[in-house]
Amino acid sequence: MNYERWQDITANIKDNFVVSDEGHEDLADENQREYIEFSLADKKYRLELLIKPKLLEKKTIYSNRSNAQTTEQFIFDPKEKTYVFQAFCEDENSGEWQAVSNEKFQ
Repeated sequence: MNYERWQDITANIKDNFVVSDEGHEDLADENQREYIEFSLADKKYRLELLIKPKLLEKKTIYSNRSNAQTTEQFIFDPKEKTYVFQAFCEDENSGEWQAVSNEKFQ
């Protein structure tokens, strides 16, 4: 998934369905979430695109002392982003979002 494909999907949804909610959220560590909610066949769907900096390297830093902690250092690319597409359907009984297969929307 890339950002242009996400824009195509959201434009198609806006043209063909009634959009109930749409937005953008800033998450921790420069992560972002864009989402759109719409109704299809009496069910409510939510599509999300998670935008994260691309992970370049993960370093594990060890200590030579016994019973000492290890730490991890993450190095991210300042320019490149990764995109994760997720689709959810609202459960009629509980009102919670349940993950659905992404193939329907891609």
